[in-house]
Amino acid sequence: MSIEQALMEQIRFLTPEQQQEVLDFAAFLRQRSAGVSKKKRIPGLHKENAYWMADDFDVPLPDEFWLGDIRLFRSFTACLLTKSIDSDKVL
Repeated sequence: MSIEQALMEQIRFLTPEQQQEVLDFAAFLRQRSAGVSKKKRIPGLHKENAYWMADDFDVPLPDEFWLGDIRLFRSFTACLLTKSIDSDKVL
């Protein structure tokens, strides 16, 4: 049995509303695959665009950030903005 035959067999047992959902989903899949185009990447295309990344970008965030203590989070972000953060205090 082919995939098309198996699909038709399954669709027969669905309600008209469910069949409409299957039809809508199939249309969505066709639209999505039609819109995807594989573009070749060009090395150095945006090298004139400067970017900046903090030296401490990978310092772990304190538990207060994740647990929601906004006062401590504000003091932590103030340290980041002034770049006066001490890694011993963060951990």
